[in-house]
Amino acid sequence: MGRNRIAYVLVGLALLASPASAQTLLFQDTFNGLNGGNSQLNYTGFPNWSVTGKVDLVKSGDFGITCNGQCVDLDGSTGPGTITTVQSFAFNSGDVLRFSALMGGSQRVQNGTDAFTFSALFAGPTSGSDFTAISGGSSFSFGSFASLPGLDVSELTYGSNSPFTWYALQFTASTSGSVRFALSTSSADNIGPLVDEAKVERISSAVPEPGTFALMAAGLSALALVRRRRRTL
Repeated sequence: MGRNRIAYVLVGLALLASPASAQTLLFQDTFNGLNGGNSQLNYTGFPNWSVTGKVDLVKSGDFGITCNGQCVDLDGSTGPGTITTVQSFAFNSGDVLRFSALMGGSQRVQNGTDAFTFSALFAGPTSGSDFTAISGGSSFSFGSFASLPGLDVSELTYGSNSPFTWYALQFTASTSGSVRFALSTSSADNIGPLVDEAKVERISSAVPEPGTFALMAAGLSALALVRRRRRTL
């Protein structure tokens, strides 16, 4: 086997064994199927969220709103309103958590704007790094934080006719703890930003599978045999 071919084998094995980013879905809610699939003003029956203030559950096609099945108007009748995950998500030092929501404009006012806020509510003072806001594929870093009770990405302004777009809040924990996540608005005119879906993910570096280690070991053994044979020739 020539040197170039040996190099190709080594590169292939390295790619197989190298860690990659992995995302574990911890929570997801599309709000579909609630209230028999029907709209309800000032709805509080969310199984996965607690409500502060007032929010509306909207069926696509009602009130001039189009979404995927059902969605939530954060400015209820009337708001403002906040939805907070009932579930707390545990994390350890080094864990990366991302809270994402598919947000859209109210669809009901020409040239109007609405504001909304993403929040991470820690069970106790928490420290971390890489506090980042993600909007439509662009990211904005706020750096490290120390002994905080929570994180906010506040008053994000969204046009009333803006399409649904993924927004996210992400951080790397330096301490262990747990967190709940919230979405809220300051709008109080009965027409607010819409939430079509929300999810929580843990992002980590994937460890190579045992089979990958075995394959790598087999490849290195094969290379050793090739070298021995070359010496005996």
